[in-house]
Amino acid sequence: MRKTMVGKQHPRLSVRAQCQLPGVNRNRLKPRPVVAWEPGPEHLEMLELIKLVHTKDPTMGTRQLGKILKRNGYPVRRWTIGKMMDHLGLKAIYCKPRTTIAAPGNAKHPYLLRDIEITQPDQVWATSTSPPSSTGTPGPCSPGGSPTPWKRTSA
Repeated sequence: MRKTMVGKQHPRLSVRAQCQLPGVNRNRLKPRPVVAWEPGPEHLEMLELIKLVHTKDPTMGTRQLGKILKRNGYPVRRWTIGKMMDHLGLKAIYCKPRTTIAAPGNAKHPYLLRDIEITQPDQVWATSTSPPSSTGTPGPCSPGGSPTPWKRTSA
C-alpha cells in the first residue's frame, strides 16, 4: 500500500526522498523476478531415482525420499527434493484427515444457545443423564456446574 505512494515521475521529490517519507525500502519497489527451478546435470541421476522410487511407493513424500537419497549417496535438502518432485509432476499420495465430516448415520444436534445472550450467572445449565461412578463423582456433564443429587469428592 505504501509502495503505491512512490512515483518515479514526481516533479520535485526524488525516489529516495519519497521512500523516506512513508518508510518504504527502495529495494522493495522493484518486483522480484520469479525464477523457475531447472534441474542441473547433478540432479539427473536423482530425478531418475525419484521416479523409480515413486512408482514403487507413491506414498513417500520429501522426507522419506530424502532418507533414501542420502542412503544412496546423494546428500540433498528437502526443498530440492520438493522442487524435483514438482518438476516431475509427482505428488505423495496419502489419506488426508477428514475430521470434520460426520458419518451418514450420526444425528445432528442443533446448538441451542446460538442466539441467546448470557448476561447473568446460572442462566444456562447442563444436565447429566448418566449415573454417578463407583467413586461417587457425578456423570460427564456435571463438572460444568450443573446441580446433581450426588456429592462430589475431590480427587
